[in-house]
Amino acid sequence: MLSIEQQLQLHYADIERYVWRLVSLLDDMECVQACTFELPRIDEGDTYAPITQIEPVRLDGFMAEVKGRRLYSEFYAPQGASTKCPIRMPGLLQYAGDPAPVANVLKALNAAKQAFNLSVVSINDVDLQFELVHKLFPRLINKQLTRNIHLMEPAVRSCGFSLGTKPLANKLSGESAEGLLAQRRDKWPIGWLRPEWEAHIDVALEDIRRLPPDAYLVQERSGKIQPVANVRYDAGITQKPAALPLLLVQPSTDKVKINPMRPFDLEKRRTRARRAGSKTATQIISAHFGIVAKWKTAALR
Repeated sequence: MLSIEQQLQLHYADIERYVWRLVSLLDDMECVQACTFELPRIDEGDTYAPITQIEPVRLDGFMAEVKGRRLYSEFYAPQGASTKCPIRMPGLLQYAGDPAPVANVLKALNAAKQAFNLSVVSINDVDLQFELVHKLFPRLINKQLTRNIHLMEPAVRSCGFSLGTKPLANKLSGESAEGLLAQRRDKWPIGWLRPEWEAHIDVALEDIRRLPPDAYLVQERSGKIQPVANVRYDAGITQKPAALPLLLVQPSTDKVKINPMRPFDLEKRRTRARRAGSKTATQIISAHFGIVAKWKTAALR
């Protein structure tokens, strides 16, 4: 039976081989159009820092094709860049040709990626996973290596890209919220003085105790920001993950319409979300912990 190290090396070799076959197939086809949107890379020191704004940089033509295809085989982080944050470059690479050979290679390639990931997660300890993978492949971005490449169905009408985030929310009891605040009383953040921090905690605790009976508490956190593609067919719209450029291979040389990608601004999104949820009354208990009180009686207050 192969060791975990041997399994990882075998799956990695399979991934490299299938990527080479994919690139060889694309070399033999006419590139109808290429459009990618470069997003900023994450520095090592900012791995866990919240992201509030992203400004995509659009590339078209030769440079978009070169950088987009290179990303299919770019698995490593340079010095100074985070190895835990994959490179994200949504976009579309459109080729004229027979999609069947490309589909077959992608099926095998994505299977090899999944096999590599399954070998990694078979190690139950997350720290040991990271240590073993980076001992074998220094500065490897595991998510970059194992992320699927998506082949679009032919007859696409248009394609647009956006940056989406799914908020994470957990309901809290009053007792749980008070316990969370109490645990952090002696752990004030950088930039705060202890008396200011304790006063902030005390105000939040008092707000919780004064809530009406119909209120409930929620701890809200921003989820990871992910590029998505909205692909329009005659039958409707399909949404796909788009951290890597999508591939479209079809006999036709008619160019698919590619819509522009808007910048990401977290504060503007929060403002729109608050307006959309105006039927629910809310009260911020502690912005630092993301604790919010909610109740559905806004019209009566």
